[in-house]
Amino acid sequence: MDFTDEKEQVRGISDAILRGMRFKPSEFPTAGFAALGSAGSIAELAFEALAPYFAGDRLFGELPEICYEAFDFPIPLVQNGPNCRRLELGAGPGKSYADFGARFMACIMARLKPDALLSAQSEEASWAEAFKGRSQKIVIGETPAGAIAVDGRNTAFIMGLAVPFVFASMREAIMANSRYQSREVFLSSFIIPSSCPELLEAAFYARAMGAPVGKVVAAELGDHDISDFLRGSGPAPESLDGLLTFFSAKDLRENLQAWPSSADSEIDACEAVRAEHFPVQQTIVVRSGR
Repeated sequence: MDFTDEKEQVRGISDAILRGMRFKPSEFPTAGFAALGSAGSIAELAFEALAPYFAGDRLFGELPEICYEAFDFPIPLVQNGPNCRRLELGAGPGKSYADFGARFMACIMARLKPDALLSAQSEEASWAEAFKGRSQKIVIGETPAGAIAVDGRNTAFIMGLAVPFVFASMREAIMANSRYQSREVFLSSFIIPSSCPELLEAAFYARAMGAPVGKVVAAELGDHDISDFLRGSGPAPESLDGLLTFFSAKDLRENLQAWPSSADSEIDACEAVRAEHFPVQQTIVVRSGR
């Protein structure tokens, strides 16, 4: 598969990852509901979702091991009301949603370039845990010359973040199909704090992978720049730069929603938006961690 960044096109996801940039696949292949539904563990589910992007790449044969190594901690999906569950992303070693991307990147880089100099801009605990005992040197908060970005500036990090969204939506769909004895695929809508734009990207990426993701909703605290953009009354905010790397403004206006909230905290904001705007729809409120 070909991947492109802002400047050029490369063949194979390994070379794209080593560029340390946002790269877009030439297509978004989907694993399909049947393949995702047959997975017996989070690691197997991650493999099924990610495999189409690694097909033909030098890492493909190692992808099962990478997934078992990277996604070896629980993803709590807690009942939060009759039509709502809460997706807890802070159950990993670093207690943050960044664990999913950081551990995935650490496993990949250990195989692609074990002596590489790497950089990440934040979430120190997640990176410290992900690279504990590894030979790579990772610099937090700056990008030295020659360093490879392995955080949200690298699309593979976002692909790792997509795994809990695939898991949560598939679990809900399988349970609904069993409960109603239906062949219909039930979609789960995710309500995500606008302060975590990488999670918005991950939810969209999970849908592109074939997961039954419905609406993606940004719970806005403070300014309403995402709402203004979606209504066509303002420019695209910087927080949506990543999404606009993969998807068009038209895609975002059709599939992304934003609702303001006056709640004080991230999780309260998400729950307030759900209760006010989606009281009877199946929704998953996302808690990013610490």
